[in-house]
Amino acid sequence: MTLDDVAFLKDKISEFDIVILQHEIPTEVNCFVAKLAKENNVPVMLNPAPAASVPAELISCLTYISPNEHEAEEIVGIKPEGDNGISDAVSALHGMGVTNVIITLGKEGCAYSDGKSLKTSPSIDIAPVIDPTAAGDSFMGAFCTCVAAGVDIDSALVFANC
Repeated sequence: MTLDDVAFLKDKISEFDIVILQHEIPTEVNCFVAKLAKENNVPVMLNPAPAASVPAELISCLTYISPNEHEAEEIVGIKPEGDNGISDAVSALHGMGVTNVIITLGKEGCAYSDGKSLKTSPSIDIAPVIDPTAAGDSFMGAFCTCVAAGVDIDSALVFANC
């Protein structure tokens, strides 16, 4: 994917409800799209997978970031384990400039912070996990669908965990 591939967004992004980005998209494209979205008041979600650093230029345009435990540790150098570890990792991500932080915690569900409060949303336990491939992508899609539809954050987290 190149900047030419997304140039059309200059005229279209204002029609979007939310933009979802991830690290399989080249950084320069993510930065370009995030900047356009921010300029047009379109929320931007980054799923920083696969794990990699996130440039300040991109961080400054994010409305949401949703790393898993390993990605959060890669970005901020803090393992989000236990209440203190989760709180410290979330605070570090807020300190980088992200307004809303979600750290997915596997079978433990997720932690969410808007910078004012930190809450957890438990996972559901309906069957043994055989393969977690695309679990993060599914969570992101479900959460962002709820956000775009105007669903409250608590309900969006429950839906995404399901």
